[in-house]
Amino acid sequence: MMPVRSGIVRSITIALVVLAVTACGSGAATPAPATDAPPTSAVPTVTSAPATETVAAATTTATVATAPSGGTGDCPAGLTSGHAKYAISGFEAWHFCGPATATVTLGGVTAHISDGSCTVPAAGLYSVSIGTEVFGDPPASVEPDDLIIYIASADGLTDPGGVVNHTGWLIVGASITFGPNKMSGTFSGTTINPGTNVSGSFTCQ
Repeated sequence: MMPVRSGIVRSITIALVVLAVTACGSGAATPAPATDAPPTSAVPTVTSAPATETVAAATTTATVATAPSGGTGDCPAGLTSGHAKYAISGFEAWHFCGPATATVTLGGVTAHISDGSCTVPAAGLYSVSIGTEVFGDPPASVEPDDLIIYIASADGLTDPGGVVNHTGWLIVGASITFGPNKMSGTFSGTTINPGTNVSGSFTCQ
């Protein structure tokens, strides 16, 4: 049975919450956005960031740099959030910008992921986007590692997902354990379909 890619669940729940920043999960069957505005996403419930809380680069304007098709999405100098847009094998890709890093272990494989940010796009929301996300339905062999987390409510649960070593993964109802000021966090759980242990950590700076 093929592993579930995070974009599959996103496409089912996409109408519930609209976020104003980064893209979500690895994109199976999700069309590339029509504009430079980030795509919509949704998650079931989780600990929200207070409206007055400032997390790494939450107020930075996310400009978009377009790289040549098939090139590397390079972030403009000094950009601490947002993304650079380019193409991988003809599919739109967003390379996230900023100092955030993550380590994710899926089964026996560990990925160290760099470039991204933790933001508070609106009151009650919290977003972690690290690595590079590819939209549409690209072959797994071209998908880079990434980590995507959205938190939209207050019950302590969310659905982190991403790609490790060209394998998409998703945990449903994971609890994020945050460090001070939500500048770092850890999570663990079992992926849906086929059920693989996954754990990870991230730091926003």
